[in-house]
Amino acid sequence: MTECQRCGAKAQVFLCRRDIDALADMLYGLPRWLKYLSETVFGQTKLGDPQRRHKGDEQPMRWNPAAAELYDAANSTLTTWLRHLCEQRGIDVPILNTNREVCEWLGANVNSIAADEAALEIFSEIEDLVTSIERRINRPIPPRFLGPCITDPIDEETLLERRSRGDHATRCNRALAAERGARDVTCPDCKRTHNVETMVEQLYAQAGHALMTVRELIDWVLPRLDEPIPQTTLERWIRLGIIPVRGRDSKGTMMVQLSDVRVARTHGARHAKRVKA
Repeated sequence: MTECQRCGAKAQVFLCRRDIDALADMLYGLPRWLKYLSETVFGQTKLGDPQRRHKGDEQPMRWNPAAAELYDAANSTLTTWLRHLCEQRGIDVPILNTNREVCEWLGANVNSIAADEAALEIFSEIEDLVTSIERRINRPIPPRFLGPCITDPIDEETLLERRSRGDHATRCNRALAAERGARDVTCPDCKRTHNVETMVEQLYAQAGHALMTVRELIDWVLPRLDEPIPQTTLERWIRLGIIPVRGRDSKGTMMVQLSDVRVARTHGARHAKRVKA
């Protein structure tokens, strides 16, 4: 038994099990980041755009030299470590045609990486790649979605106006959002101030059993609830049965419950129990 080079935890090799899993997640998701980066090279997209450019758009492409330099550096880093691991193991370097294939090969050999003396350097460079790419494609931090305003009942004047339209709801229901770190939020309609954490807990109580796709959770729900989870981690928990599949949408896409995701996030993949659907 030795210590993990990265965090000092107990480990059989140069990385602990937790960091091995984290590295596997990063390698699994890196091709997606590289795809976004390649689009940014030609000015086609950035993650924060509400509408990404589609095939057939007439707008001219704009070359992004900084993104291009990072893309080339990413390819160089991946192929360098591929060759290093092959040399250390005394095997031929495989013929791989895309960075996705290189990432898949490295991910499949993540235990060999953990047993290599350069394990910490490899982990750090892959982690830096993911961070640098995300920063380069300029993903904005979304506000924290809090759900509908919980003021009930609202003022008499508004109630009368609603009833004239056939609406007999007494709760305000104005959709609210707050900046990250905010403790309170004031509704622009009813002017009431609410505690952010109280609103979030109520939102969880209402939406916990709702079925959602991974895409909805990653792109909308989890970031706005200030509980982000990497897509690769969420998908791995689903594959392992830690988060059960509760249904499918009209296109056959797997759907899970927010409450199951929160349990896995709170307790961690190593401690979360598999739940039968």
